[in-house]
Amino acid sequence: MNISVFVIVILLFCSGKVFSQDMLSQIMLQISETTDSEKKVSLLLEATDLYFYENSDSAFLYSLQANDIVNTTNFKNDSLKAESELSLGSLYGIIQDTSKAFKHLDNAIRIAKEQQMTSILADCYGNKGLNYGYVSVYDQAMINHEKSRNLHTELNDLLGISIANNNIGIMYLDLKAYDKAISYFEENYKIDLQLGDMHDKAITLFNLGLAMKGKKNYDEALAYFLSCKAIADSLGFKYSLMRISGSLGELYDKKNMQKLSFEYSQRSYSLAIEFGQKPDIAMSAIYIAKFLNKQKKYNEALEMGNEALNYINDISSREIKATIYKTVADSYYGLNEF
Repeated sequence: MNISVFVIVILLFCSGKVFSQDMLSQIMLQISETTDSEKKVSLLLEATDLYFYENSDSAFLYSLQANDIVNTTNFKNDSLKAESELSLGSLYGIIQDTSKAFKHLDNAIRIAKEQQMTSILADCYGNKGLNYGYVSVYDQAMINHEKSRNLHTELNDLLGISIANNNIGIMYLDLKAYDKAISYFEENYKIDLQLGDMHDKAITLFNLGLAMKGKKNYDEALAYFLSCKAIADSLGFKYSLMRISGSLGELYDKKNMQKLSFEYSQRSYSLAIEFGQKPDIAMSAIYIAKFLNKQKKYNEALEMGNEALNYINDISSREIKATIYKTVADSYYGLNEF
């Protein structure tokens, strides 16, 4: 499936938790030593959370182990049962296996409703909304995000409200309803300031940048992206810097500032290769190629353009696809002209 704005923003900042190998080693030791099934499940879910974006294969392994314990033993802790189903459903959502994601999320919802676990239920609806967004079923996505938002509001959970606002706003980005998206992001920014959460503030700034870019307000978009980048730099989030640098490369190209577009695209390209992110490789490669074409370095430009072509099916934006085809054609034209 083509990656969309929806998926890109969700994956912008890898995790609110800092991955620690020492912490994981301690958890693994405790898992090996405990015979208490509830403690083991709790530790496995903690390991899943740590690995969630760092290594999806390992996250799946621990989540499946936890889910196996809660479903094949005489397990009594309903809260951990619901958390286990929610965890696995979320992971299947990330790889866009929505059928399995919905199965586990619906299991979690059933348990959460029976046991009146409002916080878990709110998270379940949020994740169902994400999964409907992945497959572009926007009406159901909106219904579930609104359910999540309402439950977080009942709990006076500002962070939960913030997450729901972002999810709804991102859907409006996909629908190109930029003013509606901005209204949710601006509400979020007030919450971010109230909470003092730099991580969520950066996400909101990035989202506002995307909305302003969609409205072709490029100067405002640039200000938001650069503010987001400053936070990502301070937090040391390389994955986030890959995405932000790619967006800055595209934006500087729109502003006809090709040298800056080239520099930021190079940064994004290097990180995209490191993380193995095909859409980001394609997007950054093509803006590098555009700059090289202008420098009449057509062989180098064609090499980058062909790399972008290799991953074009991983791109959902028609505009980016058109840019790839045109840039490669310009490279061939330049070579033939000389």
